[in-house]
Amino acid sequence: MTVAQAAKELGMTPSGLRTAITEGRLRRTLLHARTSLIAREDLERYRREHLGKRGKRMQPEDALTEQQRKQRAYQRAYYLRRKAARTQQPATEPAE
Repeated sequence: MTVAQAAKELGMTPSGLRTAITEGRLRRTLLHARTSLIAREDLERYRREHLGKRGKRMQPEDALTEQQRKQRAYQRAYYLRRKAARTQQPATEPAE
């Protein structure tokens, strides 16, 4: 199917789908110089793996530098502290 048809089926814009193709998340087959076709199997794989997920995908731990590992560990600890603070109930004093 064409990029426009695939985008309509996924509920995306054609430019968003072209971005996914450019970034390598979706494969295409060139029919002519300006016409791209997307296989149904690739479209379904993209729907399962990527659609509905926002933001940049995290790299695996072994692909990170030492500084990036330290930063990720700091961020995890920060978010865990924030989550713990949200779940704790404040101590209330009995009303007189």
